[in-house]
Amino acid sequence: MAASSRGLVLLCLLPVALALFEDQQGTFDWYKSFVGPVTSANLHSSKPRVFLATSQNVVASLNLRDGAISWRKLLQEPIDDSFIVEDPSLFITLSSKGNAVRAWDQNDGGLRWERALVPQSAAKPRAAAIARSQNSAGGDKIAVLAGSSLKVLDPSTGTVTQKKTIASFADEEFVHVQLDGDQIYAFAYSAGSTEVKAATLHGEELVEATATATAPLSSHVAVGAGYLAVLSADSASLCIIAPASATCTALSQLAPELKPSPQLRVLPTATGVLLAANSKDAPGVALLSVSSPAAAPTLISFLPAAITVSPAVRTEQGEVVAVISPAGASGAGVRASVVLTGSGKEVYQDTVSQIASKAQGLAGVEGAYLGTYRKRDKGDGFRVLLLWQDARVSLMQQGTLVWSRDEGLGAVRTSLFVDLPAHSGAEAAE
Repeated sequence: MAASSRGLVLLCLLPVALALFEDQQGTFDWYKSFVGPVTSANLHSSKPRVFLATSQNVVASLNLRDGAISWRKLLQEPIDDSFIVEDPSLFITLSSKGNAVRAWDQNDGGLRWERALVPQSAAKPRAAAIARSQNSAGGDKIAVLAGSSLKVLDPSTGTVTQKKTIASFADEEFVHVQLDGDQIYAFAYSAGSTEVKAATLHGEELVEATATATAPLSSHVAVGAGYLAVLSADSASLCIIAPASATCTALSQLAPELKPSPQLRVLPTATGVLLAANSKDAPGVALLSVSSPAAAPTLISFLPAAITVSPAVRTEQGEVVAVISPAGASGAGVRASVVLTGSGKEVYQDTVSQIASKAQGLAGVEGAYLGTYRKRDKGDGFRVLLLWQDARVSLMQQGTLVWSRDEGLGAVRTSLFVDLPAHSGAEAAE
């Protein structure tokens, strides 16, 4: 009896083995590739590629011809939206908390270099920002601000060429950096505060200052040449913050048609900023000129039907944005109007008459990214990447929706397998 009991115990401890019959092999196997819901994108100007950052901590490259994944990398921490693709061969990303900046090979996604921004033993910064030189006066360089640590890097190698500590930035919720020629502007503030800390680096000289706004500030901000454009916490005013001055102007004076809303976004342009309603219920985009940080912005053009707008890109004709609005009587189509940011003049228009069911229409569009390419006649060609609230991403070009990817399943965190009920004979007959 004892022997048989020991045998029973041994049998209970044996691992369970599962197997398939030979004719079941491959029958139930399937595989889907995802990158996750897209948070930011950049369409390459000379290659059929779009580079992405997603909410799943993925950086990736898609083929613009069919939307297929060219390569993807899963990181351990979230990625800041302001990545850099201007370099001819590199795709440079920053972790959102400023732990590291990395350069990826655009062709195969290989890690070309990686630079830690703060020592492992140091307190982690609350925020980080990255920018690249916008003209040749300052040379080819990028600036990275991680909390109170400001570093200047060579983009081809990641070598640190200059570094400064701005102690007053350490506890602020948001930081921003901008290169303008041979000067670097840095800003730091917290949402709900009226105080903005600023620093200007020229050569080795670091000058710090504080500006005070007349209204509490929100997290909606654009970085200009030596200034910040920040929406007030109640979205009723736009504040232009320079290192030693702050001017807040009511939206009712700048663009009376634009209604204050938490959905308002502010984006930088070469001549100022644009304000986008980002809403179907209260649409509109206002192009604003900022002639001086000490002066109030002025309205260039108001586009009343716009649902959303892309970040600005440069072309031979000048800087442009894609303004997205409904098309067709039912609103089930989409129109992309490419306009010059300096004048509001339309230079191109593309329309897809039917993109979804009539019931869905354009209600789900939440973002757009504009890409340019050289046509055979040497003119500028345009294509638009659309982001949807249901995690779809689509490419629009020359009157067609070239491809669409549903990235909703890329955000799945857990799953449950269930057996569906068998059909009865009557149901099967139907």
